[in-house]
Amino acid sequence: KVFSFVQTLTGCEDQAKLFKDEMIDGEAFLLLTQADIVKIMSVKLGPALKIYNAILMFKNADDTLK
Repeated sequence: KVFSFVQTLTGCEDQAKLFKDEMIDGEAFLLLTQADIVKIMSVKLGPALKIYNAILMFKNADDTLK
């Protein structure tokens, strides 16, 4: 599901495979930091910011529901 979601982010289609290769599931996706995405996964800064912003939006939505 993370693979499919990342593919929907504009400019991040090529990075989606990294999440599949690294076996990043929904839980792991929400635990990622911006540094993890840029430094460990070697994602370029532009797509990394879009992906991390999506993570923050999910976290904020979860906090709103509590």
